[in-house]
Amino acid sequence: MLLLILTSHRADCFALCVDCLERHTDLEKFERILVMGNALEPEHRRLAQDFVSRQANAALVEFGPRGLKAAMLALDWILPRYPGRVVVKIDEDVFVMPGWLDGLCRMYQRSKGTGCGLVSALVPNNDVGQAALHDYLCTLWPEYAGSTVLHGRGTSQNPAYAVWLWRMILSGRLDVAKAVQGGHVRPQRITRYLNINCILIDPDFLDAALPFARDYDESLINAVMRHPKTPFYGLLAPDSLAHHYSFKNQQREVNAAIPLEAVRLRLLGPARQSPNTIAA
Repeated sequence: MLLLILTSHRADCFALCVDCLERHTDLEKFERILVMGNALEPEHRRLAQDFVSRQANAALVEFGPRGLKAAMLALDWILPRYPGRVVVKIDEDVFVMPGWLDGLCRMYQRSKGTGCGLVSALVPNNDVGQAALHDYLCTLWPEYAGSTVLHGRGTSQNPAYAVWLWRMILSGRLDVAKAVQGGHVRPQRITRYLNINCILIDPDFLDAALPFARDYDESLINAVMRHPKTPFYGLLAPDSLAHHYSFKNQQREVNAAIPLEAVRLRLLGPARQSPNTIAA
């Protein structure tokens, strides 16, 4: 099993991402961990190098220039070097929670051989995650249920939803893990467009999606799932929880309203000295 961590411009998010990984994951379960670093600034590179130095199975793969095209070319270069592997991929602004990896692997193993080619974590700030939580959120919070601003358009284009969601999480009013434990979100097939923030991919599914440089990874992965003759389907694993900080078109509003240190405090508790502290 291969872990890919894609990182480019958010050193602050990357620091929290790897802190959550190290807190909540047995990283020895991976044959290899690759930090895919796209045109990293010096301090960001230091954080990545420090992380891989702590993990005997990890390496930093740097490439440029910054941008989606270079990232796709780098993935097309690295993935064929690990044929037949299950690939787990997360983004730099994804913060995994306890049991996330076991949840992905359990769902995959249960469904292996039936056409399940992809398993996604429950990510509240993406389209599939919001849809899975929608009825639960409507039941508890009338301000959400009655607001087309909060759920009237795609999540990646909706900063109002991201800010509302994070405020609910940071205040303790929304505990997604407890919602899952209470049976409010169940395993389900993925039938809408999937933002690939935190996913596990079967090697045969991955072969069908590659090469990524002919478009980009998310589009091609969704194309494989949506093709009318596809042999593959995707599943949402609600007991695999990962929080996503913000999409590009949410970022300005989320940055202004949701301090990343407040997210760190809520997700990891009172700060101990982190090896990923960003120098002032």
